[in-house]
Order: sequence, then structure tokens, then C-alpha cells
Amino acid sequence: AALGDGGDHPRARVLACACGSGRSRRGVRVPLSLRARRQGRHYSARMFGVVDVGRIAESFSELRASGGKGFIPFITAGDPDLATTEDLLVELSEAGATVVELGVPFSDPMADGPVIQRASERALKHGFGLDDVLAVVERARKRIDTPIILFSYFNPLLQFGVKRLAQRAAESGIDGVLV
Repeated sequence: AALGDGGDHPRARVLACACGSGRSRRGVRVPLSLRARRQGRHYSARMFGVVDVGRIAESFSELRASGGKGFIPFITAGDPDLATTEDLLVELSEAGATVVELGVPFSDPMADGPVIQRASERALKHGFGLDDVLAVVERARKRIDTPIILFSYFNPLLQFGVKRLAQRAAESGIDGVLV
């Protein structure tokens, strides 16, 4: 059978069992999605008094309004060196990146693929720390306005200090942290 636009087989489905709410009032089987979703009360930024969510929301609003597609590249900080990382942030912004994910190198990146593992190994040979990565972002931020998300395992962030990270990330122009 031909594949649909999404590349999935048209009959490939994951369905919940037909118990309880798996049937409509007429007894017809209704497929239930097994995808992950939030449970309980819906939390939004407005509930916490946050209305302006900054550059990330603005970038995606512009995409939605134009009907365009996003470009979200990932680079590892310090690969091949921090000066090149700064230049790459600027070049990616000029190339039209919607958001840039900036990976913090980690000594044991087992959840990452081989490309990111090797990039982390090369970057760690330079012996810089998270404060140096944030300094690179701070310098690049003077030249670009593209949202930058820090992408890291929790260990380096915890070692740096969560409160200190929040303060330094805001000062340097980080728009979000993905752990």
C-alpha cells in the first residue's frame, strides 16, 4: 500500500482497548489516542501572571501568521571552539533560524546520538564551563535577536546552581532552558 503524506502506512494505528469510553453511545468502536498528554488542571503562563513570553512566542507567532515553517538548528557550544560557536549563532540567525538550540557539552551524553556525543567530546577538551557558554551567548546577543534555548542535561545545571543559572541566563539573553 502507498504511504500517506506523513510517511506512515495508512493503516498503522495505535488504539486503546474498546473498554469504557472506547465505545460511543451507539456501541460503535471509537479509536482512543494513546499519545502522552498532560493530566489534571491545565496550566498556562497567564495563570502565573506571565503574559509576555518573549522572543520564542514572537517567532512562532510570526511563523503562524505567515504560514511558514520553522528552522531550529542545534549546535554544541565549544565545538570546535567558543569563538566559532559565537560566529555560528550569528550565522544561523542570519540564515533564518527560528530558534537556535545551544547544547551544553556533557561528559556522559548517553541519551544523545553519536554525532552529538562526538561534538561534546571535542568541546570538553577545551576545558570551559557553563559561565563561558553564557558569555558567548551574551556577546552574540549584541548582534542577533533570534531566540536561543540552552539544551543540557540536568547535572551541569545543578552543579552550576539553579538560581545562579536563572540569573546568568537572563542576563546573557538565553530565552529558555531545555533539560
